[in-house]
Amino acid sequence: MLFSATLSYRVIELTYEYMNMPEFIAVAPEAVTVQGIDQELFHVGMHEKLELLLGLLKREKWTRLLIFVNTKAGVEWLSQKLKGNKWPAEGITGDIAEGITGDISQRKRFRLMDQFKNGRLKILIATDVASRGLHIDNISHVINYDLPQDAENYVHRIGRTARAGKTGKAISLACEKYVYHLDPLEEMLKYKIPVQWPLKKRSRQRQTRSQKTKSPPLQRRPSFSVARGKCPGSFFGFKPLNQ
Repeated sequence: MLFSATLSYRVIELTYEYMNMPEFIAVAPEAVTVQGIDQELFHVGMHEKLELLLGLLKREKWTRLLIFVNTKAGVEWLSQKLKGNKWPAEGITGDIAEGITGDISQRKRFRLMDQFKNGRLKILIATDVASRGLHIDNISHVINYDLPQDAENYVHRIGRTARAGKTGKAISLACEKYVYHLDPLEEMLKYKIPVQWPLKKRSRQRQTRSQKTKSPPLQRRPSFSVARGKCPGSFFGFKPLNQ
């Protein structure tokens, strides 16, 4: 017999690999989503996700933040980028960000959990597997840096905030790699997640000048290139220092 909190594609593959004619018994959750959570969705290119995240960290009034990434490599990469960028953290004391993955030692996991619970660690980055059994109060924000590949994981993720009758906020970034998971996710929720469209600070300023001078329409904005270090603007007025 095989028990799993969620049946991802990989779990189903393992089921057919090691079991003979398996039968599936699923227990549906009583509630699809959690009350008291303000949800937002941003459509953004993969190459601009870090820039948008840094802008959100500057804009949002968060106190304790949990960020979900789909892969172990993604957790390690994002943790290093947040540390390297030293985003504006006025009034924030303690370590910036750390990541937990399924292969870290139990000792390190407990240490990071304790630091996150007592407020020394402000941002925790995790995969779905590593976050199993994670019950921490007073998480003000959950950010899905990657959309979950399984719709049920979305509910598990955002349910980390708004606990014990409190309110919280869940922000999801939909890039071209994971956006195709959005339709089944919203089909399960039975509603569309409200979409936000951030404007780049420099683009707004340039548009205002264009309107005043009545100049011809602007040419199409060139694509952002992380490798070449080109960035035509910045989300919420924040531009990455270290990419």
